[in-house]
Amino acid sequence: MNNEIASSVQPGVPASIHTVKMRIALLILALASVIFPAVTVKAMGMFSQGVSLPALAGSIAYLIPVVFATALAAPFTAQLQPYSRVVDLVAAAVGVLFLVWGVWSLVDAYSTMAQQERALSSLIGGSSAFQAPRVSDFGSFTPSIGAFALLATTVLSVLQARKALEKRA
Repeated sequence: MNNEIASSVQPGVPASIHTVKMRIALLILALASVIFPAVTVKAMGMFSQGVSLPALAGSIAYLIPVVFATALAAPFTAQLQPYSRVVDLVAAAVGVLFLVWGVWSLVDAYSTMAQQERALSSLIGGSSAFQAPRVSDFGSFTPSIGAFALLATTVLSVLQARKALEKRA
């Protein structure tokens, strides 16, 4: 009977403590990327509180911590163990997707501000009495804690997925 209990507990044990630490770190970083501001906006010389990822992406941003919580639970749950590699790959894909989306949205916002600057300059013309405001006067975006957490989450999840693929081969 003891052998039956030991064999039923054995599959639930993760491969190493390093894997568990990595998955916990990924979950904490995923939560930080959603909770903390992703960018701080400076407009007219004043800093804002910052804009978080859920404010930019909507409620779909909460997919990040859900995916990484599932990745944390995968080694401990017998039903998820066969899909642990797939969960790691999905987590890496979600991290990369949100990182690319975040960079694209910042570049898009900055180019919109630059277009507004050009439109104001052409509207005013060559008048020396009034100088059109520059993009730096409208505002600038500075990466904040959430952006660095998202970057770290993406890099570490890609490394975790790569290790999962190497184990498969």
